[in-house]
Amino acid sequence: MNSKKKFYSFIILAIIICSFTVYKTVSRPSSEESFSSFEPLIVNEKTSSFSDGYAVIVGISDYQGSSKDLEFCDDDAQEFKELLLGKYGFKESNIHLLINSDATLKNLKNVFQEVNESAAPDDLLVFWFSGHGSRDNLVLYNSSLSDKGLSNMLNLNVSARAIFVDMCYAESLFSEGDDLRDLGNSIVLASSEKNGFAYEDSGFQNGVFSYFLFEAFYDDETDLNQDRTTSLEEVFQKAKKSTVEYTTENAETPQIPQIFDNYTEELSLEIVESVHPNFALKNLSLNWLNSKLTFEVWNLGEISYEHKIDIHVLIEDEIFLIDIIDAPEVNKSIEVKVDLGIENIYIKKITVIIDPQNKITEINEEDNQETLNLEFYENTLLLIITTIIFGAIISLLIYKIRIKKSREKNEEIMNTV
Repeated sequence: MNSKKKFYSFIILAIIICSFTVYKTVSRPSSEESFSSFEPLIVNEKTSSFSDGYAVIVGISDYQGSSKDLEFCDDDAQEFKELLLGKYGFKESNIHLLINSDATLKNLKNVFQEVNESAAPDDLLVFWFSGHGSRDNLVLYNSSLSDKGLSNMLNLNVSARAIFVDMCYAESLFSEGDDLRDLGNSIVLASSEKNGFAYEDSGFQNGVFSYFLFEAFYDDETDLNQDRTTSLEEVFQKAKKSTVEYTTENAETPQIPQIFDNYTEELSLEIVESVHPNFALKNLSLNWLNSKLTFEVWNLGEISYEHKIDIHVLIEDEIFLIDIIDAPEVNKSIEVKVDLGIENIYIKKITVIIDPQNKITEINEEDNQETLNLEFYENTLLLIITTIIFGAIISLLIYKIRIKKSREKNEEIMNTV
């Protein structure tokens, strides 16, 4: 290998060594101590204007006698209860479930009386019925309940009412002139038209409308306006479309769900529930070679948080929403990698903010953010230039030393000869 090739080899080797050294320096925070522990973020999960929720759920498959029995209405009622508990945070003590022979008129009146004694004016009342229906009536286990009787039961001093009815002739409960339409701040999701049928399906093992309601509740794509809150109006739109399409293809006559809505805004089943998942940002680092930001979001609390977390990055006093992640499980973490883009590598400071409430309004909240300081160099370009110059100087010195030693060795050989 001639001297010129050796020289270039030394330069390349020196640049690689220096680049690795700078990379290891810049890829960690300027103060490791400030990132070794992070004050947990206390989240008060507030997702609606209701302070509490109460539910009365009725499902009847096994009617008195045997000629009128259905198959899946009791299962629908149980599944709806699980939805309220698991997705919307209702307290089990606030949910009253009447199945089959328990679904009598007497028991229903007693349950509503109990709710009336407990509910407050800023609470949400939810009513679910799946079973037989006749025009203007719910068919209970051993009697009927008229639309007027139902309206009287629902007329409690609460902030809003969400009513679900999966039965034949469901729209007849709130036709023009019916008392149910006079209840303020109410929404009724009904499975059928006033002269229409409602079907069950052995493949779904649900009522058809109930099945597509549950599907819509659990599907993130139901949130049509992308506000990250699934409203009952959005749930109904999706469930109605699926119900009509399915029954048009599989039933003699299509089942067409109906809605009545006099609530002033879009209504969700979300309840204000104070929970305290503790989140922590850890191991925040920037790889300037590919402008990728890496960090971990930890759940250090004792409970799960079933909603999304916004990840914001603050660069040059501008805040950007750069990712939305599912909250990690208890005592687990999620690694987040963010490509800042080549246009953002000339920066001195990066602040990462986690926002479980999706309600960040200010950028100076100290309890849910951490900053990566890069100010010990002017910018990344200076680092690159410094690395190249430093590498070239080292290579040149090594080259001169080797040339000097080579000359001395040659002179020694010549003198010996």
